[in-house]
Amino acid sequence: MRKKDRIITCFMAAVLSFLLAYSSIGCMASGLSMELTDFWILGMICAIAAVICACSYTWKLGLIPLCILAVSAGYLWKSGVFMEGLESLIYRLSRVYNAGYGWPIIRWSYRTADQMEKTLAPFLYVMGAGIAMLTAWVVARGYSSLVALVPACLPVVCCFVVTDTLPGLIWLMLFFTAMLILMLSSTIRQESIAHGAYLAAAAAIPALLAVTLLFYCIPEAGYHQQPLAQKLGTMLFGDTPVQKVWEEITGQATPVGTSVDGGTVDLSRVGYRQNTRTEVLRINSRHTGTVYLRGRALDGYSGTEWYDTQGDPGLPWPERQDLASIGEVVITTRYAHRMLYLPYYVTSLDLDEVTRGVENTKKLNMYSFACSVSPPASQLAALYPDATTAGSQYTDLEYSQICTQLPQETASWAKPLAEELTAGMESPYHKAQTIARYVRQSATYDLETRRMSTRSKDFAQWFLEESDTGYCVHFATATTVLLKAAGIPARYVTGYAVQVEKNATTVVRAEDAHAWAEYWLPGFGWTVLEATPAALPEDGIAAIPQETLSAEAPDHNQPQATQPVQTQPTDHPQDKPVFPAREIPLAALLLTVSGFAALGVGFAQWRLRLYLRRKNRHRGTKNQQALGHWQEAARLGRWLGRNPSTELFELAQKARFSQHTLTEEELEVFDLHLDAARQQLRSRNIFLRFFYTLILALY
Repeated sequence: MRKKDRIITCFMAAVLSFLLAYSSIGCMASGLSMELTDFWILGMICAIAAVICACSYTWKLGLIPLCILAVSAGYLWKSGVFMEGLESLIYRLSRVYNAGYGWPIIRWSYRTADQMEKTLAPFLYVMGAGIAMLTAWVVARGYSSLVALVPACLPVVCCFVVTDTLPGLIWLMLFFTAMLILMLSSTIRQESIAHGAYLAAAAAIPALLAVTLLFYCIPEAGYHQQPLAQKLGTMLFGDTPVQKVWEEITGQATPVGTSVDGGTVDLSRVGYRQNTRTEVLRINSRHTGTVYLRGRALDGYSGTEWYDTQGDPGLPWPERQDLASIGEVVITTRYAHRMLYLPYYVTSLDLDEVTRGVENTKKLNMYSFACSVSPPASQLAALYPDATTAGSQYTDLEYSQICTQLPQETASWAKPLAEELTAGMESPYHKAQTIARYVRQSATYDLETRRMSTRSKDFAQWFLEESDTGYCVHFATATTVLLKAAGIPARYVTGYAVQVEKNATTVVRAEDAHAWAEYWLPGFGWTVLEATPAALPEDGIAAIPQETLSAEAPDHNQPQATQPVQTQPTDHPQDKPVFPAREIPLAALLLTVSGFAALGVGFAQWRLRLYLRRKNRHRGTKNQQALGHWQEAARLGRWLGRNPSTELFELAQKARFSQHTLTEEELEVFDLHLDAARQQLRSRNIFLRFFYTLILALY
């Protein structure tokens, strides 16, 4: 190869390997909301690895990157950085998939989530360097682009499993551009490395323009939870024979639940919870305080499940003009969710629509509501005398019966308990506060509460009588059930609860998911009843200081351009139930690692067989080499369905029986024939190519 060709090849190998590695890891970090703030370190490491490997492989100094790789791998393994980083990455991915579909959470150490985050970034740097080294080797040595694209695509594919984890636009554009250039030049590169490099350079600008046009014409759009992934999670970890095997391995069943905007909540599978910091949405408000973002309200209870009865909406929301206005609340999400998340109390909607929750039929990822705020629960009785009036009648008898209905088995224990707690009380307000206080004091807040025992048939009863711990799903369920038993219309609500500050953008994460009870108060309407201990103020909705209210309304179309505000942690962790989670023991992880090891062994044997076959063809005298070439030509001919040419046959006969020694030109005839035969095999469909490559090791 000429010096000029080597320079072009080295340059393109360095550029393509850097772009592919940097954008691949950037896609995963941005899509999964990884706290990788030092992207410049990632870029520097990928660039150094790309340049060193491109130069080494172009000038056939392959031992240099191999030695660096061996020394680095030994250090990372010895120091434990590699295994800690691998665990951190798997833990992060499994938490995201758990939040989306209820898949199990994988970990094998006792490190906290914060400790995991500290070792995640170094592992991502190592992944980026590895992808850069492999890509440089492919480009500089003229191998198929698939060898580099398959591992580079894995981090990107991880982002497309659940909703709200699509990578950043720039990262995706860079990744697709590098991938397109590699694919366009792959075939030419395998025939001539220099020509492949020139083609890659020529295709760079058209590829970038094509990707830019594609992203412009087909912009990102929202999407919902994928049913296929939900079915896969149920198949692997649901009520199937596979689950029974899983229970034998782990010793416990793996729980599966529903998301905050799901249509049901399966209480029988509620177990350990692991928080995840995946960003869900952002909220802009003109006040400071606690905001409940209401997703879906469920009014039916079966003992092991909350569901929507589809009853005729009734019992209105507050429509009083004397509620304090907080102006517009703007909510933005990266992608459209199934539900619109409503603050209490929305005044810009037909209030009948709010009953169960508002479906996001228009696929909005940005919306705003004019809202009013409820006074603290401690002031409700004084501000709304009807709330404490004995014998108050509900406005919709049919729906009030639905919202107080309980299964017979539940009513048999819940009604006597509710009557005992509220004896002598006629006010629904005082009854509700007494029930909430009782539930709040009945157990200790703990995210590591085990799932309900299989012998129990009622979740609320099991929690109040058997469990010493629980989190918001448990407290909200027990509260709602006892409210129903006391004859007070009540619903179980899922959504998010977060502290916001005036004129600031607050990031709402998956760990801010919350559940609470909602009951109907005569004279006022539906109101929040918070029973989870220390999760939020005992008054339910936090008091909003009047001086924080602003008469100004923000722009209805754009959120306020302010920096995200990190809310201060409380004494007790916020409960965030999206899906119940289980941690996978080391035995299950080893099973997964064994599967990947088997794939690695298959790849290694393919490379070894190719190496030995090529070495055998160039062993001995030229006549012996010719016979080795003839055997290879005959093998390729069988899979092509035709015999080698007469010229090749005569040369093989000459090498075997003649005293004449073949020349270099005669040996070159074999090489040309073998190259042409392999090229024809590569033109067949992908399944045959897989068979020829990994099974037969023909090329």
